[in-house]
This record gives sequence, C-alpha cells and structure tokens, in this order.
Amino acid sequence: MFTTALLSLAFAAAPALAHFHLNYPPPRGPFVAQMELSFCSDYPTGARSPFPLDSGFVDITSEHPSAIVGFYISFDADPTTFVQFNTTDNGTSYPMLKPFFSMNWEGELCLPVDAESVGLPIVNGTNATIQVQFNGGDGNLFDCADVVLITNYTVPSTASCSNSTAATSGSSASPITSIPTATPPAAATGSPTASSSSAALALQPASVGLLAVVGAALALTI
Repeated sequence: MFTTALLSLAFAAAPALAHFHLNYPPPRGPFVAQMELSFCSDYPTGARSPFPLDSGFVDITSEHPSAIVGFYISFDADPTTFVQFNTTDNGTSYPMLKPFFSMNWEGELCLPVDAESVGLPIVNGTNATIQVQFNGGDGNLFDCADVVLITNYTVPSTASCSNSTAATSGSSASPITSIPTATPPAAATGSPTASSSSAALALQPASVGLLAVVGAALALTI
C-alpha cells in the first residue's frame, strides 16, 4: 500500500506536456499529445480540404498560458522537411505564412492568413500544406493540415473563427489582425528530427526525477 501511494505521488508530480489543438484547417489526423512532438505530428500527407487562396484563417487552441507560435506553408506534394516549407522545387525561397509571434493567453486563437502573401505565383487549385509550430516552454510541437487553395472559397459555417477574451479585450467574435512578432523558438529552422529531439530532451529532467522516485518506492518493497 505504501508503494502504491508513492507511485501515485510520483506520477501526479510529473508535469503534463503543454500542447495545442489545430482546429482549422482540419489537421491530418486525430489529436494525440505525444505525436505533436514530431514533424507534422508524424502523420503522412492526408486528404486535402478546400481552403481560401487569399482570405483564409488558421484557428488553434492553446492549453498553455503563454507560447510562441508560427505558421508555415509548403507547396510540395509530400513535405517531410522544413526546407520544403520555405523553398520551392526550383530553389526559390519564400517567407513563413505567419512569422513567429507571442501568444500570451490560454485558449483560442484565430489569425487571418493569405497564401499569396508569401510572394509566389499561386493559382486556383494549388495543393499546399500548412504547418503550425507551437512552443509553450517545454519544446517545439507541430501539427499540419493538407489543403487545396481555392479562389473565392467560402469557409463552412461549422469552422468558427474566434479568439479568447483575454486576447480581444472582451470581444470573442472578431479575428486578430495583427500580433507583434516574437523570437522563434530553438530549432525552429532545424530538421524535424532535431526539433523533435529538443522537445523530448526538455522532458528528460522530469522523467529522470520520476524514475528516481519510482525506483526508491520499489526498493522499499524488496
């Protein structure tokens, strides 16, 4: 019984991984917190959803009181590296869909995005992948949405665009149009493996402490 109590205490003391949800456009796969540690949540390219070419929005929900967030876009058929989110097949470089910014509240965030803002000649029917990178202080997290960019596309009424009242001073209906940029989190431009490793290493001290407590509990039973 004493061992059970110690084990319960150890697991209760372990910090939960701060994460986020990509609400719109629809993400590649179901939400699994641990999978957000990997590039595009480790899901393969999925079915593409129609998305406005020049007047869309990205909506996320943060479960951390503060975070640094940025949006990328790739026009590769099956992007698997960060290079494919800032360089075309012919070697042309282009900026992020939304540069890194600080999100200083917990809850929903909706930001307008314009695929044409990256400066490439995008036409109706272009395939793209939007990736969100989120860092709430315990490592980089990722999620992706595969879309097809449509001119004059109307977003379904089921896809809401609202912001938590903490972000809009009482107005939860209107989207934010401008957020100050922030310094990108570590490994933001590195490889998917490096980014995932950074996030995993951020959890390592807690894991070591947890193992120590569990080990001590087990020793008492021998």
